[in-house]
Amino acid sequence: MAKLDYYNITHTGLSYSRQLTLQNCPRKFELDSKFAIKANRESVTFSYGHAVAMGIQSAIAGYSYEQCMVQCMLAYTHDIEDIGTDGEQASKKSIWTALVATDLFIKRYQAGVYSYLDGWEVARVMQDGKEVPAIELTFVIDLIDGYTFEGHIDLVLYHPEKQRYMVIELKTTGMSSVHEATYKNSSQALGYGAVIDLMAANKGQAASFDVLYLVFQSRSMNIVPMPFVKTTKHRADWLRDLVVEVEKAKLYEHYGYPRQGQHCYSYFRPCEYIDSACQYSDAALSRIFKPVDGTTDEESYTKLTNPDFHFTLDQLLDRQDELIEQIESGEESEVGDADLFMTTMLGDE
Repeated sequence: MAKLDYYNITHTGLSYSRQLTLQNCPRKFELDSKFAIKANRESVTFSYGHAVAMGIQSAIAGYSYEQCMVQCMLAYTHDIEDIGTDGEQASKKSIWTALVATDLFIKRYQAGVYSYLDGWEVARVMQDGKEVPAIELTFVIDLIDGYTFEGHIDLVLYHPEKQRYMVIELKTTGMSSVHEATYKNSSQALGYGAVIDLMAANKGQAASFDVLYLVFQSRSMNIVPMPFVKTTKHRADWLRDLVVEVEKAKLYEHYGYPRQGQHCYSYFRPCEYIDSACQYSDAALSRIFKPVDGTTDEESYTKLTNPDFHFTLDQLLDRQDELIEQIESGEESEVGDADLFMTTMLGDE
């Protein structure tokens, strides 16, 4: 099983995925984050998605064909002899189809089929006094009362002519059609704004940045591009919502984490805790399981000790105020028109 790389593995550590769990079912969040009982949720779908994303990301980053294929293989951590559920088989998800998908993307990309990626190159970021490619970046934000938020950015691109940054988000789906509403208002990419702001400020670039979702359809092996613009207002709203989320978590910690019964069955399976840990009191759980204290070597986690970027909430709030002042004074431009982004990036396609 592939381990997740976290800076803060206690209940005070938030990330996009852990925030979703907190929103969907606070009790599940508690069981996942406070006690060392997180189950192995590895699956064909999980590994397939990671493998395809790694292969595509490596191709865009300029790796050789052989390197891309190896990266795809290494990212598939599930048992290759497990053919998966009926749904996974129908969706054509496996290590072999992940390799086929990577091979197909590389050939199409090199042939210029994905023209909306023309002119974009891997961005560079300063680290320890030198420029490095913006690949596999990690960041941590210190919030309030010991809470943190952390994230991982697969790939950031830069367009020299447009002088804009773009984050690539790679998704896979077994569905034959996908709507932009699935991703348009997702908060996942907004946390990346903290890093993008720093990169843009160093070059005097625009306050807004672009996010391109590349949604790979496993059945047809087709890629659907979905571009969105993320503005200063989007990021300010995200910071506000994050603070509210922390306050909710603090209330749950004081009064207890409630169950959300409507989420006891999701993704075509019952919650793994429904007939076991969920029924125990916290006192009983503390006697049975070793509480996560942030130093434990967990089965499902490894410790991220040196993130690429480390911010405080005050730093981000000050940066937002600075950007707003620059925009209002006309010193800085804010591109927030998604239709304009579609036109400039996709051209006539």
